[in-house]
Amino acid sequence: MREYRRERQHLYPLEDYQAAIAIGSPVRSFCGIDVALLCGDASDVVEVKEPDVQDCMTCVDIWRGRELVRL
Repeated sequence: MREYRRERQHLYPLEDYQAAIAIGSPVRSFCGIDVALLCGDASDVVEVKEPDVQDCMTCVDIWRGRELVRL
């Protein structure tokens, strides 16, 4: 049996992501995935207002403050 999984976009706390990209350090998504960022311009980071269909559902659940999450 073959399985297909789409790559999901993870969501990050805005301030954490901006701080990490400003100095080029790792940042942790809401679901716990660590990503190493290269140094960049923190002002280019855009705040997310609504989740997208490609977003990680665990990140979305935690971001929205739900107590139950998919693992």
